[in-house]
Amino acid sequence: MIDYFQKGDVNFYIKDGNVKPVDDELTKRLREFFVINRIICKFKNYVARNLNTTVPNGYRHIDTGNFAETLTDEEKEIYEKYGGVLRDIFGNFRKCITNAFGKLTQNGIKNIIYYGAPGTGKTKFVKDCLDILDPNRTRTEWVQFHSGFEYEDFIDGIKPIGIQNGNLNLALTNGIFKEFCLKAEQNLNENFFFIVDEINRADIAAVFGETLSLLEENYRGESIKTKNYTLSKQEFSIPSNIYFIGMMNDVDKSIDCFDLALRRRFAWVLMECDYEVVENATDKAYKTKCKNLNQYITGKTYELNGKQEQDGLNLGRAYEIGHSYFLKKEAMSEQQIWNRHIEPILREYIRTQFGDGEVEKKLETAKKIFVG
Repeated sequence: MIDYFQKGDVNFYIKDGNVKPVDDELTKRLREFFVINRIICKFKNYVARNLNTTVPNGYRHIDTGNFAETLTDEEKEIYEKYGGVLRDIFGNFRKCITNAFGKLTQNGIKNIIYYGAPGTGKTKFVKDCLDILDPNRTRTEWVQFHSGFEYEDFIDGIKPIGIQNGNLNLALTNGIFKEFCLKAEQNLNENFFFIVDEINRADIAAVFGETLSLLEENYRGESIKTKNYTLSKQEFSIPSNIYFIGMMNDVDKSIDCFDLALRRRFAWVLMECDYEVVENATDKAYKTKCKNLNQYITGKTYELNGKQEQDGLNLGRAYEIGHSYFLKKEAMSEQQIWNRHIEPILREYIRTQFGDGEVEKKLETAKKIFVG
């Protein structure tokens, strides 16, 4: 690990606990590094400013042609020198935006649920997009649902607010989503993002109550009287500039468990194991090994030692191993990945579908595929 320190000009660095002087060439490269980092940060903010303006159907074309005009002379010089590399980085930023919200919001879709097996990158994907859309998280609220999450936590309810003269004081208190909606209403020119992790852990219909219909695009901005209206004397609405983003592992509770009234109010985006990411981080042979393991888990046919076998677990796509588990190869061996991450989760999957006498045998086959 190398740490660089700068006071005025860069003149020394620390490596393995030792302070060493920096030669002129390294000083030049470090200066360039700092400038490049500054340019990248500027570009992210530039895109965010252009994106966060609400237009019809929620879609806005992102024009980055004038970005260079925002740079200082020093930054322009570096931008010209490393333009190809930087444009690749910028292209990935724009691709991330398009994949995350662009294509969906072109059709006015404001409610999205990313679902898939554990480790398929749902949370990371949303966080990466928010790093561009709202890097400072001033327009984002992140909450995790659980079995005890209720309407009172989400919209409003009677809650204790303290003790006075030995008596417990109760008051109508806004829930987290209602507060967020009130905040978004104060700035309708910018987009706001309400993120719910583990959205399938709570009873969504009960959590939303009578406000569920307000999620629909046609009803955004319309006000209704909620069940506590007689206490608050205030109607409630969900503004049009809120994107409601949910994430769920469908191995815990599949889409089929949601009633049609809920399902039709969301766009459902499947996240699967990305083998290209695995190959880019490791090699083609390891990617093939990971793919074979998932074929064994999800289907009947798989490959072992170059032969096609027909006795796969056939658990279905929801039980595949996500690429984030396979990417741990960058820090540990395949045996360690198996022992610490894959074997424990796969054991639980197998135990729910097969008898105790079959568990070890089927785990052994999986280990042969992955570890050898």
